[in-house]
Amino acid sequence: MILYVCEDNLKERLWLTTCLENELKELNMNIPIESEGRPEKVLATLPDHPGPNIYFLDIQLNAAVDGIELARRIREVDPLGYIVYVSIREDRAFETITSMTMPTGFLSKEFMFDAEKFTPQLRQILVTIQDHLNQVHPNQPAYLEIKNGGFLIRLRQDDLLYIEKVRRLKKVTVVTTNNRYEVNGSIHELASHLTADNFFNGFQSYILNTEHIQTVNFTLGHVTMSNGDELNFSRGTIKKLRDFIREK
Repeated sequence: MILYVCEDNLKERLWLTTCLENELKELNMNIPIESEGRPEKVLATLPDHPGPNIYFLDIQLNAAVDGIELARRIREVDPLGYIVYVSIREDRAFETITSMTMPTGFLSKEFMFDAEKFTPQLRQILVTIQDHLNQVHPNQPAYLEIKNGGFLIRLRQDDLLYIEKVRRLKKVTVVTTNNRYEVNGSIHELASHLTADNFFNGFQSYILNTEHIQTVNFTLGHVTMSNGDELNFSRGTIKKLRDFIREK
């Protein structure tokens, strides 16, 4: 799934994209954003991202194709996508309904650049989409996005074994079933993006996926993960893990 923003006004596009990034983070919706100013660019990338995707489309685009026509063409390849129209012209809201593009919402530009008034409308639309996704795809795997070098990598959360803080650096090591990544960030920051209830983050320097714990020696404070890595904790600290496992 990709979230597309198509807005030809650069200032408005950047501001809307930033708002979306913030709200997606708050809602733990790990969805990458593609921000474009030209509708043909959106259409050209659709074969690589068949959807269902999310689309925030400005209606009055300075192009041969306006937002409503763009939505019609999107529907041809992504009939289940979520289309949200964005416009200062609220009088065109009825037109979006009768255009047979099945929009999910209409976002007015009246309060654009006023985050206090604009953000609640934006969040309500995203919550509606999130609720529908949870109903239609209840078992859809959750992902964690990390930046490794110049690349953005999406990792399935159920493939994560543990995350370890790198001492004296604002970096963490992310260990998966088949790889290791050292990335910038903090334990707290990554923990906020983990949605499953099997992640234990009661340690200051570690987050453990309890589904990948092979053995635990509560007396010695040794934890062996499914890949064979052995992690060592103090006896006092290991009690927190024991309590967490018992509660589950």
